[in-house]
Amino acid sequence: MGCIQRFINFLATIIVLVALIAVGAYFLLLNFMEGQLADSLRRRFMLPPSSTVEIDRGSVFDTLAGRVRAIRLRSSEAKLSGIAMRDLDLRTEDVDFDLVSLVLRRGSVLKRVGSAQVKVSITAEALGNAWVERGRRVGLKEVTLKFIPPDEQAPQGRVEANATVDALGRQWQLKGNGSFEFYGNKELRLNITDFEVVGVQTGKELFQSVFVQLSPRIRLDELQTDLVIDNCQMSSDRLLISAHSSGAIQPASEGAGNDGEVK
Repeated sequence: MGCIQRFINFLATIIVLVALIAVGAYFLLLNFMEGQLADSLRRRFMLPPSSTVEIDRGSVFDTLAGRVRAIRLRSSEAKLSGIAMRDLDLRTEDVDFDLVSLVLRRGSVLKRVGSAQVKVSITAEALGNAWVERGRRVGLKEVTLKFIPPDEQAPQGRVEANATVDALGRQWQLKGNGSFEFYGNKELRLNITDFEVVGVQTGKELFQSVFVQLSPRIRLDELQTDLVIDNCQMSSDRLLISAHSSGAIQPASEGAGNDGEVK
C-alpha cells in the first residue's frame, strides 16, 4: 500500500512539474512572439526602436492562429516621405501574422492589417528642412516657414515662406505666402499664391515654378497604403494631422468645425 501511495505522489509531482513547465514555456513563447511582432511592426511602419508597442492579443486561440485583436504604436519621432514627424500615434485592428515565420525569424511576418487610425504632428521647421533636402541639387540653401493660425481673413490659416537660393552665380531671396490644400484625399501640399524674388521685377515665374515644385508633399500612406487624411489643423508652430484607413470606421473629429481645419 505504501509503495502505491509513493508512486501516486511521485506521479502527481511529475504532472505538476510538467504543467508548470508547459505554462512557463507558453508565457515565454507569448512574450517572444510579442517582441518579434513589435519589431516587425516597427519595420513595416518605419518607426525607430524607441517607439512603444502595445498588443491586445485577444484569446489564446487567436494568438496561436496568428491573429491579434489590436495594436497601438506610439513614437515621439518618425520620418515619412522625407519629412520628420512627431508624436505619432498609430492604432491598428485585426492584425494577421505568419506564426511560423515569427517563431523562426525569417521572411515577412505580417500578412494583413485590417484597419488603422493615425495622429501625427509636423513642425514648420521640419517642413522647411525637408524642402531644403528636396531642393539642394538646384541650390536651395534655406527655407523658413511661419504658420499663421486661422482668422476671419484666412479661415484655413496661412503660411509665410522665406528662402535662400544660390543660382546663376549669385544668391537670391525668395518670399511667398500660401496655404495647405488637399490633393485627392491622401496628400497635403502647400499652395503658394503670392510669390516674389527680392529685387527682381520680371522673370520670377521660373523661380516660382521650381520653388513650388520642390515643396514637400505630406503623405501618410507609407504607414498603410489605404490611409486617408481626414483632418488637418494648424497651430502657430505645427500641423496636427489625423488619418484613417479606408477599411476603418471614420471617427467623428473632435476638432471638426474649429479654426485651423484644412478642408
